[in-house]
Amino acid sequence: MPDFTIVLFFIYAMYLLLGLLILFGLKNPGQTEYSGQPFVSVIIAARNEEENLPNCLTSLIALDYPSDKLEIIVVDDHSSDSTARIISRFAETYPFIKPYPLEAGQNSTPGKAGALNYGIRKSKGEFIFVTDADCRVPSTWVKSLLSLFSDSVGVVGGVTLLDKRHDSSPLFGKIQSCDWLFLLSVAASANNYGLPLSWFGNNMAFRRKTYNDVGGFEKISNNLVEDIALLLEIHKSSQWGIKFSFSPHSLLHSIPAPNLKEYYNQRKRWASGIRIVHSFGILLLTVSVLAHILTVLVLLWSHSITALAGIILLSVTDFAVLNRASRLLGRTDLLRYVFIFEIYYFIYTILLPIFLLFDKKTSWKDRQYSLKKNKIV
Repeated sequence: MPDFTIVLFFIYAMYLLLGLLILFGLKNPGQTEYSGQPFVSVIIAARNEEENLPNCLTSLIALDYPSDKLEIIVVDDHSSDSTARIISRFAETYPFIKPYPLEAGQNSTPGKAGALNYGIRKSKGEFIFVTDADCRVPSTWVKSLLSLFSDSVGVVGGVTLLDKRHDSSPLFGKIQSCDWLFLLSVAASANNYGLPLSWFGNNMAFRRKTYNDVGGFEKISNNLVEDIALLLEIHKSSQWGIKFSFSPHSLLHSIPAPNLKEYYNQRKRWASGIRIVHSFGILLLTVSVLAHILTVLVLLWSHSITALAGIILLSVTDFAVLNRASRLLGRTDLLRYVFIFEIYYFIYTILLPIFLLFDKKTSWKDRQYSLKKNKIV
């Protein structure tokens, strides 16, 4: 037991230390007020998005950016619903919305990355903005992300949450929103230390030159987490800087997974990115998993005081990060769900790695993928 106690307290000390590093590294980068109004291309890959696409396009139409400096390219990725008709209807009214149906043989890159790459190759903007069909953007989105570009910065990302302040999202949606906020806080803080780990590609902008310099999605075609792969390729293979914004002016809203099945499939896809993440990310993940598993084991072995101390330490550390992030975004209302989030986080952190040891397939938009080979099967 003494040896176990030493290991336990070492893991707790590591969790606290890493939490403090994340907390102090989480801040908004300074704005540079990018000069002029460059031509911007917004790319959306849509597959069977008839329920979500109208709201997305409506929000993009309201962008506070000159329409003659903007194009919205929507790639219809073999939809079987009314997605194509919705795109055409919007394009008839707004000339800067451009539909591009993806036909068989037009993309050499499989999956969503192929659809995005096709849209990017058809676009003409100096800056490429990427979002998803289930997202709604604020009118300030483009200007807010552009303000973080300098001559040396090639990629800028913003935060995406799964709810809005005081909306009617179910409790499960609020918990997922806390989870996304926590994950993005870790990613943004690590990036501020020069160690980019990941980001959600539904709120990202990059220079066309940066994209071309690293070969784009064509070079990283065999990856289910194309956004993370592109980000890490830019960091590894170029000198371009990366910035992430925690400004409410670049905050997007998406839709939470409606049920546990969809949620589980989403997390399995994300887990496929572990093999390409920086070693610092592996350290964060390992310490987190061990801290939660050991706390549960201590509790089962009837060392309730030690377990309680561990739970308090982990919870206070997580709360400090979420508190900092929510204040930067003006979303302190999410803090009321922290207690439930901590229960969820314990269950999720312990069970998901176990499930992934045996479950090597996932699905997205009616397509089957192998987590071993990271490709469509």
